[in-house]
Amino acid sequence: QNVRPIRHGKHDCCGIKGDSLHPSALQRSHPPQTSMRSLALLPLLFSLVLAAVLHHTKFEKEIEKQIDVDEYKKDMKILDAHLAVETDAEHEELQQLLAAVEPVPEKEAKSEKDDEAVNAENNADLFEGDIVLTNEQLSYVMANETERAKRQASMNTEIWGTTPIPFSFAAGVSEQMKGIVRAATAFWTANTCVNFQENGTGENKILVVNKGGCYSSVGRVGRTQELSLQNEGCNSISTATHELEHALGVYHEQSRADRDSYVHVNKDNIPTQNQHNFDSYPTSSSMQLPYDFGSNMHYTSDSFAKDYRIPTLIAVGAYAEYQNSMRGHMPSFLDVLKVNKYYKCDQKCANKANPCKNGGYLDVRTCSKCICPEGLGGADCTGNPNGCVVELNASTSYTKRTIEAPAGRRVEVLIDGIWTGVGSGCRMGGIELKTKTNMLMRGLRFCEKPTKNSIWSDSNKLPILVWNNEGSLRADIQYRYGR
Repeated sequence: QNVRPIRHGKHDCCGIKGDSLHPSALQRSHPPQTSMRSLALLPLLFSLVLAAVLHHTKFEKEIEKQIDVDEYKKDMKILDAHLAVETDAEHEELQQLLAAVEPVPEKEAKSEKDDEAVNAENNADLFEGDIVLTNEQLSYVMANETERAKRQASMNTEIWGTTPIPFSFAAGVSEQMKGIVRAATAFWTANTCVNFQENGTGENKILVVNKGGCYSSVGRVGRTQELSLQNEGCNSISTATHELEHALGVYHEQSRADRDSYVHVNKDNIPTQNQHNFDSYPTSSSMQLPYDFGSNMHYTSDSFAKDYRIPTLIAVGAYAEYQNSMRGHMPSFLDVLKVNKYYKCDQKCANKANPCKNGGYLDVRTCSKCICPEGLGGADCTGNPNGCVVELNASTSYTKRTIEAPAGRRVEVLIDGIWTGVGSGCRMGGIELKTKTNMLMRGLRFCEKPTKNSIWSDSNKLPILVWNNEGSLRADIQYRYGR
């Protein structure tokens, strides 16, 4: 139960001078979160699905009194009918995009349940797979189907105030899960100005329950709101930080209004009843931040797929190289920055000069040091992260290394092989190469030798991030500079 906050910018990193890299990566006890495969909305959730598996509390019975189930079913049929139509031109474009995507190997059998399997087993009717909508939010989703409504409607999301957010645990939540939730709340407290208080008092609060799946409301909905983390399958800090980010008011990254510039939705491989999980919304705020394929709030490339060898999300245009790098294993730099912007945390340092470069910003807790994008560090985010060591050994922090070429040159990397030790692919470990000059976004992630095995950086600096959640990891790479 001893929880140490995880902070951005606390990483081991140094310049590589050898000819290959053999890192032993971070050992973690929790698997990263993957996609969740069901859909739906608040009324059906409480009145039909959870009614069969949950104990009826006074709060749940009050909610049920406000629900018109027949009307809800009618609305859902209308919503699905709107999304079932696809033109011949769209289909042809889809085939061209799929032709450019590398084949995906058969997925290995999972050794244990994860949140995707848990939500599927529970038939959890959840919007975008893990969201409980309020009646107002549901009305917006329905209205979003008309162009007129798109111009006028807004997704009503309330954020929490400045006082600590009370949270507590319902009976049945395991001690392991309690430790995971405490670590997740400690992460958000350490990296934002948002505070959590276990067993705190207040009219509005979060109750962590062990029920049918992994899900949360978006933002503060009033009184006691449940955040479900089933003991088996939702027991990772990745899942817990993801659901808490929903509770703080953040929607999924791929629902942004500008997402079509980055990904194409392959509706051919998505069950009709799940297709509205891929809607985008004009008021799903990006806070004017770059689109982040590696966000912990992004779907995986095969979320809700009928055939998991075929993607449901296809990275397009200049971003095609991110096809296999969707969805991070922990909240990204941009995930944290978005929450800080939502809660106006940056205003706490408004009277301080900001020395941070490359998109970094002052620590909202102290306003005395820079919080830097992954792979950068130093006093102004132009150097390497603190704690540079010579040995390539795992530590309790994320392991990072940087390859640097002479000014004006670019770095080329060849990946000779990656071995995760547990045979579970990118869910359990891999390496990330931050090839872009703009390092705000997460980089390209690999958990096996890529087919296209020549990766170039945009500048003379290429940070390498290594993560591993179970077993051991080894990566052999070669690198040089040129061009």
